[in-house]
Amino acid sequence: MQANIITEDSDTITVEKSQDRSTFSSKRAWTWLPSWHELRTHYFKEIGFLACLSQMVGATVFWISGFTALPAIYDRLTTPAALNGAYWAPQVIGGTGFIISGTLFMLETQKKWYMPAFGVLGWHIGAWNLIGVNILEF
Repeated sequence: MQANIITEDSDTITVEKSQDRSTFSSKRAWTWLPSWHELRTHYFKEIGFLACLSQMVGATVFWISGFTALPAIYDRLTTPAALNGAYWAPQVIGGTGFIISGTLFMLETQKKWYMPAFGVLGWHIGAWNLIGVNILEF
């Protein structure tokens, strides 16, 4: 069985072919989170990462309004401040995260920012996400 051995130096990555998988070694172990340096130099410059990040943040905030929409909770939000803070604000903030992510997903698939990519499935996913959130949000 043939395997790739990847060796990382400071700026270069070397890939070598190996016949035996038991010789596979990696200097870097798998981690849950990238380092701050990797976030700054790589991930924050990727439009797909930013789209996923905005969708995650939007969904994380949006669930609060879904939870407070339960009748037992919603009926107890009697003051306008409580209703605005616990129900409407998370909807608007979460919906904004969905709008940003849909726009970024569309822009990620386009060759030029002003030319829609109608023939790309990812563009349609972002476009319909953007259309859906605007219909449901307002």
